[in-house]
Amino acid sequence: MIGPARKVIEVGESVTPRMASSLVLVRDGVDPERGGRRLEVLMIHRQQGNVFAPGVMAFPGGAVEEADRRFPPRLLGYSGTYLPEDGKLPTGGTVLEKLVAEGLSPDDALAVLVAGLRETFEETGILPDCISAGEGALPTGSLELVRARTLLRSRKVSFQEILEALGATVDLSRVRYLAHWITPEGMPTRYDTRFFLVPCSFREALDCEREEICSYAWVNPREALERCRQGEFPMLPPTVAVLSSIAGCADLSSALTETAGREVRAVCPRLVERDGELVLEIPPDAG
Repeated sequence: MIGPARKVIEVGESVTPRMASSLVLVRDGVDPERGGRRLEVLMIHRQQGNVFAPGVMAFPGGAVEEADRRFPPRLLGYSGTYLPEDGKLPTGGTVLEKLVAEGLSPDDALAVLVAGLRETFEETGILPDCISAGEGALPTGSLELVRARTLLRSRKVSFQEILEALGATVDLSRVRYLAHWITPEGMPTRYDTRFFLVPCSFREALDCEREEICSYAWVNPREALERCRQGEFPMLPPTVAVLSSIAGCADLSSALTETAGREVRAVCPRLVERDGELVLEIPPDAG
């Protein structure tokens, strides 16, 4: 429910949604009751003062910026050909191929992925496991990365330049396309957001960006959904839907396997008025 006082745009106005992406960072945790492994996902608690989605639990991410469109395909670490300038697509059903099949240009498809990686690094300091340099995942808390993150947030360097300096590449085989949600018409701020699942083995404390994030938690998807039902974890419908889609995965391995060939359809809720209040109406077949 949106409520009678929630600001919406005037009838007849149109706001074009900005392309954006969020990363669902997952890892293996320890089941406190049964022992053994269980899936954990990183959730951030957004500050109450945020203009968009204040005070909710969410995944890191944000809108595409112009610099994301200049990310060089040579930094994609997989075998195959992906050259946006000549329109060639990768082989093997990669996440980029799926995005282009939806109608995105190759440049936009790559920019959406890069935006999620860049924003996650800016907000949490994490470079997930799909980004590696030679021997494996990069150490998220190293002095080199702390300095790089500071420069990136001040726009003194680009995300591309950071990866190039680290000798790092992005392994698309470790990225899963989970969901696609579009903010309903009638809202003053709209996003066309795609959600990607990416493994993340980092286990140290995070230095989250405090202007937008007040806290974070690594939590099992089922537990997060239950805490949402109890009012402890306020979430927007896309977050609930994404968590629900992986709640049945026992651990990281099963999450990567079960989401590999998932079909994704765009979901665009509607704002409808009922009894003098605006209510969010979600399509019944939303994933």
